[in-house]
Amino acid sequence: MKKCYGAEDDELSGDSPKGEEAAVAPRASFSDYVAYAAECVGKVQDSVLQEFLLCRLASLGNYTAEPEQWLLPAVDFLDELTALGDYPAEVMSLLDTLAQSLREQVEAAGAELLASPCWDPATQRAVKVNFVLPAGEAPVVVKAFATGVKLAGCLLRKQEVELDMPHTSS
Repeated sequence: MKKCYGAEDDELSGDSPKGEEAAVAPRASFSDYVAYAAECVGKVQDSVLQEFLLCRLASLGNYTAEPEQWLLPAVDFLDELTALGDYPAEVMSLLDTLAQSLREQVEAAGAELLASPCWDPATQRAVKVNFVLPAGEAPVVVKAFATGVKLAGCLLRKQEVELDMPHTSS
């Protein structure tokens, strides 16, 4: 199994040797994912980012093994991981790897992530609407906020989006 980054005592600072990648191996359970991700995040030198990530992982560690308990907070964390940016390439690689591994954990639990660019009121909720399109145009998703989730075919949360809509005639 690959380590989070290089040798045991290395830290993730943006000055890594070429060819070394941050990696989180798939875990047997969600609590195993949380523990391993926390170990990897512990190597991040940016103290603000590290504190944020460790705090979020600690809160995820409070849930039982049942997906119904940890699924929505895990998807919220996944959304946060994918929204983070503007860090050195090695840190971004770690964040991307953590997000991908978390996505795999969520899907392994039988959940379906809902993140469509096409408006579907059955699986999406508009949290902001801009009436900027000409009359007769189809609504357009312009920004996604929260990923929706289905578990065993049941909708747990709709995807939250910003929507451009046609002007309404008065």
